[in-house]
Amino acid sequence: MPPEASPSEASHTTCMFLLHSWGAGVGWVVVRQPRVNVTLYPDTAHPNLILSEDLKCVQWGDRRQDLPDNSERFDKEMFVLGRKRFTSGRHWWEVEVGGEWAEWAVSVARESVRRKGDITLNPSEGFWALQKTMVDTFGSFSDWQLSASTSPKLTVVYARSELRKIRVSLHYEEGLVEFFDGDTNNSIFAFPSASFSGERICPFFHLNLDSPLHI
Repeated sequence: MPPEASPSEASHTTCMFLLHSWGAGVGWVVVRQPRVNVTLYPDTAHPNLILSEDLKCVQWGDRRQDLPDNSERFDKEMFVLGRKRFTSGRHWWEVEVGGEWAEWAVSVARESVRRKGDITLNPSEGFWALQKTMVDTFGSFSDWQLSASTSPKLTVVYARSELRKIRVSLHYEEGLVEFFDGDTNNSIFAFPSASFSGERICPFFHLNLDSPLHI
């Protein structure tokens, strides 16, 4: 089944209030917007990623599955795309990202992103991501860093508490991608001037340890 192109109104019936930063200057507005029902797109998943039957959960497996090496599938990076495609409007969804030892990235991505070989998460590659990674502290990978995948280098960001749930907010026309703590509604980071170049945009997920992501 091909990816779903999404209109500006999401199909989910539950509405929530969403904090949303806008354009130039400093300001906030509360937007009432239905949550998008995001599912994973199996044809894009790296062979080590195991998807749940309802396509709402992904976890890492230590064995590479025997899956077709199609042109859409990521073959080296532990990535998977969501099935939804966006070309206009405001949209948001949430991802449960696990506990303290989880290593992950959540993002929006251009549909045309490369699928083969080494891939760096940054806007020039078509990714606008928030990620949690293990960092080298005094010769030992024992600490964690939360960062945004800005170019030419990452921007380290800070959350007020341990993140359990990430809300991803997309405003296509404004080129705005923003991440919130899904439990507190606190803004974590915003890409204020994403360049989508008229392309279809989709949800993106990455994990590198055995703590699953739930949509």
